[in-house]
Amino acid sequence: MGGLVTRYYMQRLGGIDRVERYMTISAPHHGTWMAYLLLCRGGVQMRPSSTFLEDMNGDVEVLQQVNFTSIWTPYDFIIVPGRSSQMPLGKNVKLPVFAHAMMVRDTRALEAVVEALEAKLP
Repeated sequence: MGGLVTRYYMQRLGGIDRVERYMTISAPHHGTWMAYLLLCRGGVQMRPSSTFLEDMNGDVEVLQQVNFTSIWTPYDFIIVPGRSSQMPLGKNVKLPVFAHAMMVRDTRALEAVVEALEAKLP
């Protein structure tokens, strides 16, 4: 949910004016079916087609103002389907990493983070 919290900051709280780079790792930008197991507010917000996600995705083009990278895996099992982490803008990096938790430990994912951080700003 960290990717959604930072998106909310940028898209709704004015953070877009303070951010140059934005990177997410396995964020449920379009929801996750696993959120139906969560009854808390955050779980409801992470469900596919939730009011929260529909609102955030309604003006996603605002993120074109920053150097945006979404790193994701089709083998996530927490973000289901894994393609929910893809975005229609910025750079999408698809990695063959097994499991959500490994995305912050896998060498390929860490290399993708370094590459995104080293990319020239527009």
